[in-house]
Amino acid sequence: MGRRLALLIATYEYQDDGLRALTAPAHDAEALSAVLKDPDIAGFEVTTLINEPNHRVGEAIADLYRDRRRDDLTLLYFTGHGLKDDDGRLYLAMTNTRRSSLLFTSLSAEQIDQAMSDCMSRQKVLILDCCYSGAFPAGRLAKADTDVHTLERFQGRGRTVLTASDATQYSFEGSQRRGTAAQSVFTRHLVAGLRDGSADLDGDGDITLDELYSYVYDRVVDEMPQQRPKKQDNVEGRMVIARNINWSLPTHLRHALSSPIPTDRLGALDGLARLHRIGNDLVRQRALDEIQRLMDDDSRTVSAAAAHFQPLLPPAPESAPPAASETRQAVEEQAAPPGPRPVTSEVQPSAAAALTSEKQSGVRGADGPAALVVPVAALEPVPWHRIVVGVPGPEFEARPPGQYSFDFPDTECDGWSTSALVLRSASVRGDKHRYYQQPRQDAARAAVCGPTGSIVFAVADGSSRAAESAHGAVEACRASVEKMLHQLSQDQGQLDFQDVARHAAERLSQLTQWRLSGKVPERSDVMRLYATTLVAGVVRPHPAGPVVEVCSIGDSGAWVLDSSSGQYQPLFGAKTASDALVASNEAMTLLPNVPDPLKHTSTRLTSHHALLIGTAGFADPLGDGHGQVGALFAKYLAAPPPPVWFGHLLDFSRETFDDDRTLLAIWPHTTAEPR
Repeated sequence: MGRRLALLIATYEYQDDGLRALTAPAHDAEALSAVLKDPDIAGFEVTTLINEPNHRVGEAIADLYRDRRRDDLTLLYFTGHGLKDDDGRLYLAMTNTRRSSLLFTSLSAEQIDQAMSDCMSRQKVLILDCCYSGAFPAGRLAKADTDVHTLERFQGRGRTVLTASDATQYSFEGSQRRGTAAQSVFTRHLVAGLRDGSADLDGDGDITLDELYSYVYDRVVDEMPQQRPKKQDNVEGRMVIARNINWSLPTHLRHALSSPIPTDRLGALDGLARLHRIGNDLVRQRALDEIQRLMDDDSRTVSAAAAHFQPLLPPAPESAPPAASETRQAVEEQAAPPGPRPVTSEVQPSAAAALTSEKQSGVRGADGPAALVVPVAALEPVPWHRIVVGVPGPEFEARPPGQYSFDFPDTECDGWSTSALVLRSASVRGDKHRYYQQPRQDAARAAVCGPTGSIVFAVADGSSRAAESAHGAVEACRASVEKMLHQLSQDQGQLDFQDVARHAAERLSQLTQWRLSGKVPERSDVMRLYATTLVAGVVRPHPAGPVVEVCSIGDSGAWVLDSSSGQYQPLFGAKTASDALVASNEAMTLLPNVPDPLKHTSTRLTSHHALLIGTAGFADPLGDGHGQVGALFAKYLAAPPPPVWFGHLLDFSRETFDDDRTLLAIWPHTTAEPR
């Protein structure tokens, strides 16, 4: 883990008589220094400079950014005067600053920007609590532009900029402008949100920079409507600034856990599961402690429900880990309702039978025999067993949806055909989301353009880092299909995928603005709520074979499956190995970001081809197509299967692969079996 370093600069005494004295900045820096230094809250190494000349401050800034590692977090805070000269350049005033010689007696925004650009850290924070004013001589009129454009001056990768205001007027410091001015509104709320943990907006025990800005913005605007803080960032992932040292179980959970009514205690498990999912180490441990206590609840229903979380608890001392089959059996027994156990038909295959020989299955991958796939006819008289590939994952009944996920069913499947094309699609919730009662974050949509007979389609995989990724995936698909249908109706020839992606990004932005009660969202707001991958395209009928045009944002994939050889041709690159562990994709581009140029390609399908579009939950276990999963799908997608069987096939069990899976497939109609 990298170092956390902060440099706090406060200037309130000036040699230039034209710059009024300030008393708040010193208080600001001291209060912020105390909270950042606190090892329980933020744990920064803090340097504070008060009323220092420009050369001393410049040296300290150079030291802050020099020889930093990529995982270091740097924070530079300044409070005092910001001066904009007549040519629009921005300077930060130091104690020796003279307005007649800004270049040599102050620090320019260009100098600070250059120092940040040369720094290797991927997490750089700049906070400016300035009262801006023009530095032009008395009697000379300022240029019409009264904005300082602070954010534009500090753009760059790996940095986040917060500023209290962005206009050439004094920042508001309570109701006073001279003498013993109160602490500034911006920094006062900044310190309060960190010190008492109130900036932990999602209750996960950590305060991220996004949360801190949202907290401060709302309180500054409530107190001083004229002042509008600004934020700009270009970082990957979430940046944790502090811990919420005052975190405790939410009140409604405390009441539910202490309730004498078993259904109240049972309902508390949902909240505890959410805390374990999103919380830091402290929060997760507290949630586990409460879950373990509920496992001994005097209500059989409550204790049985809590037992579902047994895999999350630390193992008992000196106990060997159970075998996969024992784990699955234990989970099934815990999930089963009280009363007589159902009798299993001998016709049904067991999990052990899924590990079979090449002769039995007729399916073989590059790394050995594939799992048994029971023919459709053999499954019809009895309930379907889940298809197993290799070592199975734990089996359990999916938990029911919660209050905000009921409109995302566990599984969706669809299938229809035109005179030239056949489509099948399915989207299944991953085992992890089933276990934690989370909604499925994948989506797929498709439609036919009537005049041309073309099929337009979109597949999306919502980012697990986005709070409402399930909605984001659905809306991105809907918007993409709408735009492609519109373009086809205009007979524009090749699709303008850049326009399609921008339209989807704009839809996510509109959704965010609605979610924020009309507030115009920043790009980071959209990412925080609705970030998603997207693969969108069209299949056009043609006498020589259907023509495919497709674009991609993120790590969802597209392939052409050749049923005659069982080979997969990736349209946007493939995983480096089949059946491999899922790799981290934190750095990939996601909507609402639209790359320019956008990845897109085209190809033609023949009578023995199928176009496959799938999310990472399918792409990761598929790998390069040479393993067991590739062999399984090559065998059973040689021709369009019934829609429900298509969904059943996609919901295979495979150890280490528990992500949501979505797959959309299109065949030329000549490959369809008679129905």
